[in-house]
Amino acid sequence: MNEKQIMGDMTTGKCMGAKSRVRTFDDGGSKTEWTIGVQVERPNGYDEPDLVTTDFRLSKAQVDAGIFNEYAKLKGQFVSVPFWINEYENNGKRGSIRMLHGHGRPLAIGKSIS
Repeated sequence: MNEKQIMGDMTTGKCMGAKSRVRTFDDGGSKTEWTIGVQVERPNGYDEPDLVTTDFRLSKAQVDAGIFNEYAKLKGQFVSVPFWINEYENNGKRGSIRMLHGHGRPLAIGKSIS
C-alpha cells in the first residue's frame, strides 16, 4: 500500500460524537477504527445551507490518551478540530482518510460559531 500525507488543516463545526467499528478482513483478521463526526454548514445556492458531516479517524495512541471519550462528551458543542489527510492506494484503489492531527484534542469549544 502506498501512502501520502498531506499538510494539516482545521475545521470548525458541531461535534456529532464519537463512534467505533470493527472491520473484519478476508484473511480473518480484524481492526478497530475510531472516528469522530463534525457537522458543518455548506452554502447550496438556494438560501438554505446544507449540513454535511465529516468523519475524522483517531489513532490508537489518541484513543489510549482519552481523546475518543473527550469527543464523545462534546456531542452537540461546536469544536475546532486539527486534521490531516492521508491519501492511499491499495490494490489499484485510491482513497483518502481524514485523521486527527497531533494530540487530536479540539482547539476551541463553544456553543456556536462566532
